[in-house]
Amino acid sequence: MDFAPTASITGLASAAELPKCNACHKAPVTNAGYSTCRPCRDKRNEMKKRSQQKKREQKFRLLQAIAGSDNIPFPAPRPTEKSASAGKKRKAPEDEESLADALERMRKRFKKMEAFTKVDVASKSPPVATPEPVFKKFVSAGDLHKTIKRRYPDNSNSLRFYGTYAIIALPDVDNKHRARQVARDLRDNTTLHFNLENKESYRNGTAYTIHYKCTCRASSIKRTASDLSLYFGSKNKTASEETPKSECRGRIEICAEDDRSHPQGWLGQRVKVTITHPKKI
Repeated sequence: MDFAPTASITGLASAAELPKCNACHKAPVTNAGYSTCRPCRDKRNEMKKRSQQKKREQKFRLLQAIAGSDNIPFPAPRPTEKSASAGKKRKAPEDEESLADALERMRKRFKKMEAFTKVDVASKSPPVATPEPVFKKFVSAGDLHKTIKRRYPDNSNSLRFYGTYAIIALPDVDNKHRARQVARDLRDNTTLHFNLENKESYRNGTAYTIHYKCTCRASSIKRTASDLSLYFGSKNKTASEETPKSECRGRIEICAEDDRSHPQGWLGQRVKVTITHPKKI
């Protein structure tokens, strides 16, 4: 009769010494070897099983999408068996067979795709290389200017001109300044129309290239006090006549690059002029 209270007091003391659960912070842990209580451990294990099942379902959906067939059977969850040697989990035989069949179908499908790709590539003809333009060589810039003046005013045909000439390079004139000087000479000594300030330029190694747009269609009406006929005549024009013409699609390209073709080895500068211009309307 005297020992019962002592035993109950000892049991309460041992339960009070156990720490609280790290998950719920309410119930004590099962024993000193765990950090959570039994209900929390059961809940965690259940969530882990659901997560693993969800991953397996996603994996088989991916296999079905890659294989292009929805007939791949999804294996039902079966209890796994432990290996006697390693103690690791392994898949059931039915799961392994289903996965092997899916992988085999994927391999065959990829093999067919590879064969079709090879046939498609073999049937395509190689790309045709664009031929490089042949530049007509001139002795000097003056000869080039004369040829441009003779061909440019032609209104019936489009113009596609490729001309080049070489000069001895000066120490204080690089390719950039040479290309700009050639542009000024073309503007002053030929009938080409372009704005020296409206340009696009870039470097390619030591070469320097400038692009200009043709401005032959850009015209402005000059009105002076002495020219009364032009002044009053412009007022009688209709709205359609005063509308400016569309922009010309002509282009002028000037390139200056190093030239080492001199027989005595002197450094020169090769100037290339390209003109493309549509028919004048």
